[in-house]
Parts: sequence; C-alpha cells; structure tokens
Amino acid sequence: MGIAGTAPVTRGKHFKVEALVLTTGDVPARAFLTQFSKEDGKWFRQQARMLASIDVFANTPHGRFLNREMFKAVENSKGVFAFKAFQLRLYCFYAPGGRLILAFGVIKQKDKHDARDIRRAEELRDEFLKTVK
Repeated sequence: MGIAGTAPVTRGKHFKVEALVLTTGDVPARAFLTQFSKEDGKWFRQQARMLASIDVFANTPHGRFLNREMFKAVENSKGVFAFKAFQLRLYCFYAPGGRLILAFGVIKQKDKHDARDIRRAEELRDEFLKTVK
C-alpha cells in the first residue's frame, strides 16, 4: 500500500490540514471522520468534536493549541501525533510547508495506544516524507 498524495481537509490561518490518499484511492482519515451519522449518538458527537479540534488547530499558531488532551504527541513514537475525542484517535504528522497530514483513525479500546497503530502511522509518515523531498 503506497501513498498517492494528499487531499485537502481544511486550510486555516496557520496550517493546511490534509489527508493521505493511498494508491488504492482510499483516504483513511476522511473515511474515519465521516463514518458516523446522527443515529450513532455518542460516536457522532465525538466525531464532531474531533472535526472542531482540527479546525481550531489549523487556525492556531504552532505550539499554541490550547487543549493538550485533544492533540498531543503519541508516546513512544517518532514524529506521530494524535487528535483525541474520548475513544476516537486520529493519527497525524507534520510535513514541510505548514502542513499537518492526517493518516488514519481508530476507536481506541485500551488505555495505551496499540503498538501496531503507532508503527503503521510511523511507516506512513516515513513513506510520505520520502516522497515530499
């Protein structure tokens, strides 16, 4: 599974937020952010909260995001960050040119991040940054 490029998510005053597009045509982050409907209740509210956090992030200067619980570096990772809304996690990383790249999202069932998810996010980050150079 390779990376074909990115698709715009939002453009703020300080950052452009984009989602990875895989060579299969899939956009995992966008699929994750749109999978719940109003009928899904709490999941839909969590999804809306995460979308709002992404918009706030895009309009906030680097390092000034007000809520450290909603966006922070993933422990034991190499350059991977995550947006958080209760059990939802959206893995992402910074890219040159004031860009934040959304990789994929998961519903976290345990207290700690799954090592496989962290590894996958790091691999996508590394592959993407190789193609940008």
